[in-house]
Amino acid sequence: MQTAKIKNTFIKTLVAVVFAFLMPSLALAHHSSSEFSNAGVELEGTLLQVSWRNPHPSLTFQSASTGELWNIQIPGTIESLTANNITANSFEIGQTINIAGLISTRIENYVQGTHILFSNGEELLLKQDLQPLWTQPTETMSQAIATNNVILLDEPTNAAFNYKWLLSFSIIAGLLSICGYIAFRNNKSQLAL
Repeated sequence: MQTAKIKNTFIKTLVAVVFAFLMPSLALAHHSSSEFSNAGVELEGTLLQVSWRNPHPSLTFQSASTGELWNIQIPGTIESLTANNITANSFEIGQTINIAGLISTRIENYVQGTHILFSNGEELLLKQDLQPLWTQPTETMSQAIATNNVILLDEPTNAAFNYKWLLSFSIIAGLLSICGYIAFRNNKSQLAL
């Protein structure tokens, strides 16, 4: 009887440990971009709404040529965008903008943005290693801002830091949960005696 209890406790603990180590990868799984095809689209129209929230901010946009509404996902988190001086205030409702991005294979009129061109000529590059579409490429970010109004995002560095923090936190939380479970089971066993 005692051997069965020990085996049962060991199996439950093992399942808890495996779950604790899998949680960080499950939490980060939504960052796959497999939903978006390699087919690009360029749109011009009016910005109707800015939704500035994690995991990804988004824009609602009305095409000037068709009148259709489009939802534009901005890659990156609020933290990584803000670190690169892009905030909700960077976007003005009612302004005319050009958007380029990758079309969703699952949702109609849904795009993961890659480039945004504002009417003042400022271009946002929303993914690493992209060249500007509408302005001249530049060597550095300071030159881009000074000469061509191009803002380059350095999201992967900030995102990697956030992922490492999340992974560390998840592992610690999982280990504390396991210790708490074991202590609870031991106390419960002692009370039964």
